[in-house]
Amino acid sequence: MKNKLFVLAMAVLGVLVSGSFAADRHIRVGGNLALGYNTVGGVDDSKILSTQVIDIDPFSKTDSSNAISGASNLGGFGFELGGSVDFPINDYISICGSLLLSYRMHSGNISFDTVYTKYSDTEVTGNYKKESSTVRRSSLGEHSFDQFNIDIPILCRMILPTGDESGFYAEVGPVFSINLSTSTDDILTKAENVNPFTMGLSLGVGRPLPFPNVPVDINVHLTFGFLSMASDTYFSPTDITVRVGATYWFI
Repeated sequence: MKNKLFVLAMAVLGVLVSGSFAADRHIRVGGNLALGYNTVGGVDDSKILSTQVIDIDPFSKTDSSNAISGASNLGGFGFELGGSVDFPINDYISICGSLLLSYRMHSGNISFDTVYTKYSDTEVTGNYKKESSTVRRSSLGEHSFDQFNIDIPILCRMILPTGDESGFYAEVGPVFSINLSTSTDDILTKAENVNPFTMGLSLGVGRPLPFPNVPVDINVHLTFGFLSMASDTYFSPTDITVRVGATYWFI
């Protein structure tokens, strides 16, 4: 499956490059390096794993509910490195495709919470009203969910009309990600539940450095994952990343 996705990704980049040659346009080839921070979305910290009534009488009852907490706070630093091919559509718009090795680290403290909720029914109507709740928390320690991926962003770059020659641009487009390896301690999810392919949407801004003999762009990108990194009944996170990077254009 991964091999087929990798071949598909290379084919997409090949179409971009061949298309630029066919149109007899000047393409640019560059190298990328980016550093940033990763966190997760789509995780419900209030998800109840199980609930049972542990005490009941005509005037009151007590429920016990179990949940895992802290998964929505997983985060960490990461990097991307690789190459890009950029070819112009016109003077203001170009398409930039990249092939990047990406490392994303997600870690944080996880706990197992038991919530005791007291309900009262002083008139014995059968309609219990919540009275109070207490939480007994047991730490499960540090959880990690780290991944090496091949990321393939295909972005539309638009020069912004700033009224000068600064070259500020905005970028938007899909990012396809192929998982190469995942390190997890199985507290929230098992390795076999990790999805081999995900995708997201990247939004970014950047500009060339203001030095005529230094062909380097600096940029910032925010990427929102659309597909979950893992398929599990509890832990099905999407990736949210922010990256600060630079591209050196060799050609």
